Amino acid sequence: MNGPATMRKPIKPVVAAPTLSMPHGKAWRMDLDAIRHRLKQPAETDAAVDAWLVEAPWAHPLWHSYLIILIHLRPMPGFEAPILYNPHATHEMHVCALDPAGDRDRLLAESIGYYCRTLEPINYAAQIVEVTDDLARARVRKAVEMICRGDLSPDTDYRAQWIALFGDNMQKDRMR
Repeated sequence: MNGPATMRKPIKPVVAAPTLSMPHGKAWRMDLDAIRHRLKQPAETDAAVDAWLVEAPWAHPLWHSYLIILIHLRPMPGFEAPILYNPHATHEMHVCALDPAGDRDRLLAESIGYYCRTLEPINYAAQIVEVTDDLARARVRKAVEMICRGDLSPDTDYRAQWIALFGDNMQKDRMR
């Protein structure tokens, strides 16, 4: 087999054991509490609820990894109120392709985004409605599992799959 996927440099393995390992990908759930502790950053200073590093080399010939972030949309002292594209939204998720040259081990251990630059524009974003953070996390985990099984592509060419799961309220053509 010849083509862009076979010309890619070998993917440097992540040292940590993945949270999920399936036929078409691997995923690492980021320990946000441990990262905040290392950074001496209280949880009240950010809205992050969950974050996943997903390796899905089948999804695109040039990059292999993605960052999926879930934040809450609750008011936070000292911060402006979030813009709501869905008036009932409680959470927002982003799917971002990562620069393949980034240090994924440092990303997992130290911070969201500092050691792996996300490519722009982001692949997908949506605001969702869930009663609790745990239910919102479960929806995101299900999407991560689907990617690792090969049933859902994180690539922008497959945005319709994401819209079917999470809606289109933050798609550029729908934004106010």
